[in-house]
Amino acid sequence: DNPLSSSEAGDKTDWSYYKVIIPLHQLKSVNPSTNRTNSAEKYIQVISVDNHEFWYMGFLNYGGAAKCLDELVQDRHLQSV
Repeated sequence: DNPLSSSEAGDKTDWSYYKVIIPLHQLKSVNPSTNRTNSAEKYIQVISVDNHEFWYMGFLNYGGAAKCLDELVQDRHLQSV
């Protein structure tokens, strides 16, 4: 949603947009989650095969994203059996 900021010498602030890309074959699990105190805040935790955690939020269609990611992980597990 927001760029990362970094301050240079003086009052100048640089802004950098970023993107995280995880190849589908690197997905280990997908865990949809909802904030217990604010149910409007929904997250998806993605764990890669090397056990790195990534938390995503701000989806336009949270349910569709969670379902799609879960299906991808399930299909990947079925293919590896």
